[in-house]
Order: sequence, then structure tokens, then C-alpha cells
Amino acid sequence: MTVTVRLFATFRDYLPPEAMHGGWVVHIAAGETICDLLTTLQVPDDLPRIVLVNGRYAAEHQVLNEGDHIAVFPPLIGGR
Repeated sequence: MTVTVRLFATFRDYLPPEAMHGGWVVHIAAGETICDLLTTLQVPDDLPRIVLVNGRYAAEHQVLNEGDHIAVFPPLIGGR
């Protein structure tokens, strides 16, 4: 099955060059989780991150489905 991955900010370093300008379609096995996908992309486990699946916050143990859109961001901080 396929999912579309977008990595933002410092996470873009883990995308192949052809994926730098938009989503990257990735083929995964049925039953794969977000954590499995990030491991496949060689994103280190110790990097803090926020993961959205189809625009909603998702835990990394969530199983992915055909056609899901995954976005990964570093933690967002703000101020006044």
C-alpha cells in the first residue's frame, strides 16, 4: 500500500532529493505503524517530533492505512 509523507524543517534532511518539493509517496506493508515508517526513513528515534495523519495528531504506534497523508514537524514553540 502507499502513503504520502511530508517532512518539515530539520526533518527534510531525511527525504530523498526528489521529494524536497512536496509529498513523497512511500510503499509500506499492511499493518505498518508511524514508528515503522520513520525507522524506514532513518529518522532517529531520539528526535522530538509532532506527527499528523490526515491532518490530525497521531501517536507513533498508530497503524497506517492506504492513502494516508503523514506530516512530521519538530516541536513548535512560540513566544510573545
